Amino acid sequence: MVQKSTDPFISIWMVTYNHARFIKKALDSILTQETSHSFKLIIGDDCSTDGTQTILKEYKSKYPSKIELLLNNENIGPSDNALKVYDSCNGKYTAMCEGDDYWTDSKKLEKQIKYLEENPNSVGCFHNSICVDENDLIISEQYFKLNHKKSYDQEAVIKELHSTYSTASLVFRTYALKKEFDFFKKKPSDFMLDCVLTNHGNLTYLEESMSAYRIHSSGIWQGSTLLSNSKISLERFLRLYNHDEYRKKYKRYLWSKILEHYNRIIAISEDPKEIKAYKAARLKFINFMELRSYKYLLGKVFKSLRKKSRSIVN
Repeated sequence: MVQKSTDPFISIWMVTYNHARFIKKALDSILTQETSHSFKLIIGDDCSTDGTQTILKEYKSKYPSKIELLLNNENIGPSDNALKVYDSCNGKYTAMCEGDDYWTDSKKLEKQIKYLEENPNSVGCFHNSICVDENDLIISEQYFKLNHKKSYDQEAVIKELHSTYSTASLVFRTYALKKEFDFFKKKPSDFMLDCVLTNHGNLTYLEESMSAYRIHSSGIWQGSTLLSNSKISLERFLRLYNHDEYRKKYKRYLWSKILEHYNRIIAISEDPKEIKAYKAARLKFINFMELRSYKYLLGKVFKSLRKKSRSIVN
């Protein structure tokens, strides 16, 4: 990725959709950053109907050189909206903040950029966040709870981290995403972002809390059901499994996680047609030419026999 002299040092990625209640707090937390580096806030609004775009235009007129607006005239969905913003981020670094979250430390950018400038082996860094409700009341002082580890390579990202930190805490080297953009854009997500970034270095956890994650009923992931979240997770692991490089490195783990999610969906779904479809997909996925398939199936048989024997004894 070649940077132009007109590009900001930091691109700030933001997506909004009906965030009128929260967007001013998010914008103010960014625009008041105390940093020695140039930055541009790139906002993609997905055709909000609650007045969000009016607020964004007001801020744009007040800070014309700091804000770039990508306003959709029709709803294109969260994934495509996010991709439009990612594609417009051309700074050396990209920081992230969704329109219903906000930053709580005025020196957040300065601290994270300083760390990355001094640690070239780290592709990005994130920190902890508080959790707040719709009225900014603190629900939890700690969002990220895997404090036992400071640095995450790709294997740890896939097996342990699972993108369990607040989006608003991440700053990363933009080139790392640009190099993998064709793969990433086919099915973007926070988890997939971590996977592609760690092809170029580790993600580092900074032991500070510098942002707020807002929990409210209209949040995309938080408002979803266990069933829909399981489907999303299954899709992500299948995507990695179907990619030669990821399958080569993590085949055994991905295989087991895919079956785990198939089983979970089948167990909790109440739609007979859906259950039938996922059972068929699970059967198709199992490769009977592999020894691990027989081990898995035998385990299922023995588990069923143990369950029946216990019921007989009782």
